[in-house]
Amino acid sequence: MELKEKIIMVTNTCPFPCNYGGKVGTLSNLKILSKKFDVYLYGLLEKDDVIDDKELSKYCKEYNFFSRKKNYLNCLMNFFHPYLLVSRRNRKLRKKIKSSIKENNIKYIFADSLLILDNITDTEQNLFVYEQNIEFEALKSIGKGKCGLKKIIYKIQSFLLEKYEKKIVNRKNLKGICFISFEEQKKFCDITKYNKESTLYLPTIYQNEISNKINKKDDFDVLMVANYKYSPNIFGLNWFLDNCLEKLIKEDSNIKIAFVGRGLPKEVFDKYKSSKNVLPIGEVDSVAQYYENSKVVIIPLFQGAGVKIKLLEAVSYDKPIVCTTKTVEGTRFDDNSVWIANKPDEFVEGIIKLFKDETISKQKVLCAKKIFSEDYNQNVLADKLYKFIIRWFK
Repeated sequence: MELKEKIIMVTNTCPFPCNYGGKVGTLSNLKILSKKFDVYLYGLLEKDDVIDDKELSKYCKEYNFFSRKKNYLNCLMNFFHPYLLVSRRNRKLRKKIKSSIKENNIKYIFADSLLILDNITDTEQNLFVYEQNIEFEALKSIGKGKCGLKKIIYKIQSFLLEKYEKKIVNRKNLKGICFISFEEQKKFCDITKYNKESTLYLPTIYQNEISNKINKKDDFDVLMVANYKYSPNIFGLNWFLDNCLEKLIKEDSNIKIAFVGRGLPKEVFDKYKSSKNVLPIGEVDSVAQYYENSKVVIIPLFQGAGVKIKLLEAVSYDKPIVCTTKTVEGTRFDDNSVWIANKPDEFVEGIIKLFKDETISKQKVLCAKKIFSEDYNQNVLADKLYKFIIRWFK
């Protein structure tokens, strides 16, 4: 058996439970790397995260996570440094990375987010970074939807993060940056003047779960799945509820819409708990049964950056999708494969059309699946990443 090269993967997101986009991205990178490398995985652990030993042992030679402690005093003392970085600094994680490099003779480090880079210091190992999105662009986008003090805070933080990202490209041991979309790749190089030859387009892979149990109590037609703790998803949810829901029910008084995902606001539960048209479900152990039980999936996004994992998730379940232009940014999905609408009337029209016209619905699903199979193939992406990493050191 051919010996694999060793690589440390550092993540700010424990991949389990794999219940929102960031975690899906982390698990995707772990699967891709493990096909060609022996992976030593180290990262941060949030309150609701779970260390799934059975799953992690499939992909890692070793793994270790350290609790993320948001030391607000430390953040205040480092006011002129980006909060998203300062709040992820972890002394134990830094120490573990250094000891693993020495003990395991590691040549390569793969950071799956620039937000974790403050924990990879004083090392000469060949460093690669994965940009799920351009973080300061995401903050700018979110900040536009805020008011008052929050708007000012987002503006300051996006400025600090942009300054950091422009500086990071000069790091001596940084050998390459991977991007989740072509748009992010081009935009980053334009802004930072980073050499495009040192970048790689590496989209997230997604493999759906298979549900053996469909809960017939949750009978619905339209589905929205999201991490509602992420403000762009809350913005999209409120936009749909405020601008589209009434019009949708007017078009079909019997239509039912389910909202699934962590952090679904209590106000939504309270307002719609007795509604015959709205089913507020919230966090679940597995989204598989809800996708399988739905007829149309909606993704109303207007903020944020990067490829939206929920788009790939919905496509993988062979579901017709109504979404916004923002949702398909950085992908090849278009009007032929999904229904794109940015105005309430057009969004509602898309839901009704895909719900009632099986021919249009099937056409879009088939087109979306073709793009999915061509652009998000695990083996192809694993080979691309491996060649990208080792080409510098042959």
